[in-house]
Amino acid sequence: MSLGKQEGINAQAITKPIQLLAAWLVGLIFVNGTFLITAQAFNSTEWLAAILVIASIVNVPLFLAALFLLQTKFRPEIQEDHYYSQYIKDKLGRNVTDKLKSPEIVHFTEATEDNVDDDSIWSKVKIMFNPHLKLSDEVRANLEKSGIPITEEFGGKHWIPEFVVSIGRYLTYEQISTILESIKNLPEVRISFSDDDDEIYQWDRTVLIGSYYYDVDEKSYPISKAMELLEASGGNVNAFYQELFDRQRDEDA
Repeated sequence: MSLGKQEGINAQAITKPIQLLAAWLVGLIFVNGTFLITAQAFNSTEWLAAILVIASIVNVPLFLAALFLLQTKFRPEIQEDHYYSQYIKDKLGRNVTDKLKSPEIVHFTEATEDNVDDDSIWSKVKIMFNPHLKLSDEVRANLEKSGIPITEEFGGKHWIPEFVVSIGRYLTYEQISTILESIKNLPEVRISFSDDDDEIYQWDRTVLIGSYYYDVDEKSYPISKAMELLEASGGNVNAFYQELFDRQRDEDA
């Protein structure tokens, strides 16, 4: 089929990001082909033919630069709808772009002074719990049995999270060990590092039980593996944190 007889691209048929990239490449071939064919028709006007040839040459690096930009800086934005909808949520299930306008998505229950004793190992730790987990009652019971106080609740009914426990910085070996032991027998538990969403040190001394995550399998460890890493650290909690951090960094790189 010649370039002049191509039917073009049906925009309604482009439903996935990879199809958009393919459409860009087809567009590059079509535009440059049109320029070169037109340049051949201007035999008597050499300067116009030269401009079209130069334009077709310049188009190539411009298109490639645009594709590179899409695949790097704007890579999250060209994910399929399902994955992008998860990407724009923070760990509390709030829409990153709209959460200031719609705070009703997250429902907090502030801790009372009776929740945590001053002498408890949890006195300076915030345990945030998502009651919309599928096994929320069982999880809550296990936490209470292990003496782990829930200080706040978060989450919305619009999105049932996977069972991810995100651990913020500066917890002690004893605190992490107690949390993992309390939920180790529950199914499909994964452990991750709670990296900051809005500001630096946002989740320090905070544990998010039932946090919202995208690419869960790639950015977290099964609890059995997490417990192995904690035990292998020999009490050096920083080594354990490094393992969790590297798990996320390798995928984000």
